[in-house]
Amino acid sequence: MSAPEPNQEAVPNPLVFDPVMQRATHRIARLQSVTAALSESLTPAQVGGVVVGEGVAALEASAGSMVLLTEDGTELEVVRAVGYPEALVERWRRFSVEAPVPIAEAVRTGEPVYLENREAWLSRFPDIDGGAIRKELNEAWAALPLVIKNRAVGAIGLTFPHPRDFSDDDRVYMLALTRQCAQALERARLYDDAVKALGAAEAAQRRMAFLAEVSAAVAAASLDLETTLAAISRLLVPQLADWCAIDIKSDDGAVQRLAVAHVDPAKAEIIREVQRQYPLAPHGSHPVLSCLAGQPQFAADVSDADLQTLAQDADHLHLLRELNLLSYLCVPLTVRDRTLGAITLVTTAESGRRFDADDRALAEEMGRRAALSIDNARLYREAQEEIAERKRAEEEMRLISARAQCILWHATVEETGKYWLRWDMHVADEEAAQRFFPLDTDPPEMPYTFAWHLSKLSEDKESMEAYGASQVRANNSYSQEFRCRGSDGQVRWFKEDVQIEPLAPGKWRAVGVCTDITERKRTEEAIRESEKRFQVMADTAPVLIWLSGEDRLRYYFNKPWLDFTGRTLEQEMGSGWAEGVHPDDLARCLDIYLSAFEARKPFEMEYRLRRHDGEYRWILGIGTPRFLEDLHFAGFIGSCIDVTERKHAEDTLIENEHRQRVFLRDVLASVTEGKLRLCDAASDLPAPLPAAAEPIELSKPSLRWLRQVTREVAISFGFPPERWHDLLTAVGEASMNAVVHAGGGWARVHASAQGTIQVWIEDMGAGIDVERLPRATLERGYTTAGSLGHGFWMMLRSADRVWLLTGPEGTRVVLEQDCAEPEPSWLTGI
Repeated sequence: MSAPEPNQEAVPNPLVFDPVMQRATHRIARLQSVTAALSESLTPAQVGGVVVGEGVAALEASAGSMVLLTEDGTELEVVRAVGYPEALVERWRRFSVEAPVPIAEAVRTGEPVYLENREAWLSRFPDIDGGAIRKELNEAWAALPLVIKNRAVGAIGLTFPHPRDFSDDDRVYMLALTRQCAQALERARLYDDAVKALGAAEAAQRRMAFLAEVSAAVAAASLDLETTLAAISRLLVPQLADWCAIDIKSDDGAVQRLAVAHVDPAKAEIIREVQRQYPLAPHGSHPVLSCLAGQPQFAADVSDADLQTLAQDADHLHLLRELNLLSYLCVPLTVRDRTLGAITLVTTAESGRRFDADDRALAEEMGRRAALSIDNARLYREAQEEIAERKRAEEEMRLISARAQCILWHATVEETGKYWLRWDMHVADEEAAQRFFPLDTDPPEMPYTFAWHLSKLSEDKESMEAYGASQVRANNSYSQEFRCRGSDGQVRWFKEDVQIEPLAPGKWRAVGVCTDITERKRTEEAIRESEKRFQVMADTAPVLIWLSGEDRLRYYFNKPWLDFTGRTLEQEMGSGWAEGVHPDDLARCLDIYLSAFEARKPFEMEYRLRRHDGEYRWILGIGTPRFLEDLHFAGFIGSCIDVTERKHAEDTLIENEHRQRVFLRDVLASVTEGKLRLCDAASDLPAPLPAAAEPIELSKPSLRWLRQVTREVAISFGFPPERWHDLLTAVGEASMNAVVHAGGGWARVHASAQGTIQVWIEDMGAGIDVERLPRATLERGYTTAGSLGHGFWMMLRSADRVWLLTGPEGTRVVLEQDCAEPEPSWLTGI
């Protein structure tokens, strides 16, 4: 193809790349996509997300944000931010419209603000936050107002990482973006108004439904007052409030909180605790008291100053603050021109809800409906209490009549000779007496008193008549017990209490009450039989047994106890038994004994008790509390056995084990030429040298790190290769043993300037079986399924000294290596 002639006009080639045209086409396309996205955005936040994201991407900005004016027009609030640090966004979440920043100026003036570089910012806004904000500034800014109906309602702000000359295309694009944003915000506002209107209608419907539900609930509620109040409080939470309290005023003016409900049961307990500790003062300024006077109380926002006004002291204020109060309503419960109480409704910071005028109207109507139900429940309770009181009185009279197991009689008593008295006796009610104790009155005209005389058993009759005559002649009132046989042939016991009044010489008036004591006599006999059986069992048991009352004093010791101590029952009773306890054991013994009584719980203790021959014997004593059928505490029962031989055997076993361990320690020190030192306690371990590195938690991945740290410490302290190689071998074996057999542990590296390195390795495993130590120290290649093997043999041959402390709580190994190889044991001795 030949080149064009010099005078030939150049024709634009559509295939030639035109950056300007392509950028314009690209931005038009992006604006179309923004239009589509904004058409689906229903809230300001959604609109801001589309516009800010588009502006940052299309203009290659580093960050962007959208702010809107608050309702009062004094502040700007960030509804969307992209690319800024979270801390910066939080600090500027809400700020004054008068703030010296570009985005605020764009809102104030309704004109765009373009700052091409940092110098332009600092020149235009020299007073921004003392310079602190300047550290967070980039190099260029643009702030464009969002104008709706000739009024700026907010702005879009963009930040650029480099100085920038805003071209006409940039400004046209940004203005087009803000116009679309403003239109979308207006649509969002209209949508929001429609949603609010719909919400208001739905809220009104819900309030009506709620009132209907309250009416139905109180109509169906129990007529019991507490049940009714609990049902109302549960209905109000959480539908209307986060927590609710219902206070009722009694006839004497006292205020009692009868129901509490909270969305969080733990907070309900705090409310109850506040009421218990700080009841309402009769003449205080609490909102409930004002409400009980007929004045509803309402606060859309509860401040800390309000809490301080209510609080009676610092603790009270602390409890109130824990409730996180946000707003409250307090409405009276009024019926028939009488205020019965008040309902307090509260919202908290957790839910963020605030009461408004509609809530107040709803609460007052709900209070009127609830008051009717509460009044019905109160009247019902009063009626039920009156009925119950009458029933209690009737029941008491019935019980008195049913339990009056007695015969009432009166008599005139006269002398008839030297030895005999004549009794003219009459019962108060023969029919009641016959019901109480049926007698054979045949023939029918036989008086009940005569049948009563005949029913007495002959072995009792003579003695009781003689005793009665002697007491009458002495002008003494008296009591006596005797037996009678009824018409059914059954013998019953009676107790007769007789009052004597002299009338004249040889003449008296007698009034008697005869009570059936048959069951008491049977019980007493059963108790005597039980005590007799217990006595036989206790005296033949091969243990020492004692009993004490609820006063802590012992009142019974069985025969084996008395035989053991060689003392009498009188000597041991009360606290006398403690005289035989060894003086070194007495304080501990009494402390356990008395503490068990206070707690009324079983106890067990070992102490020394002096035997009859003067030898102190070890006793294992066990005490158990005793309770009667009515669960009344009756004292303790204790048993003791002689465990002296067992104690001696335990002491011998401990001594033998100690000897064996000392022998094993000496053997191991000998066969290892003093390298291995078996320790019995932490005090047997060497004193730690200065720390040379941070502790290392042992695991398979960290073993290599432990070897590296040990190597670096050894080299830094001048250890020759052959010495630190040996130390690494010992450290590797010991740490691997902790990881494999104990699941891990800790390692610490210590060193001294004198040329000694210590490596401490600790684990929490089950410990090492020390009986395997001799073979593990002597046999090369020896292995077990436990925690010892060839590695232990290698450890002893690589380290200069090894300390081992092991037991069920874990194992500690201390490896010690000198910079210079120690002299052979045949030169220095073990």
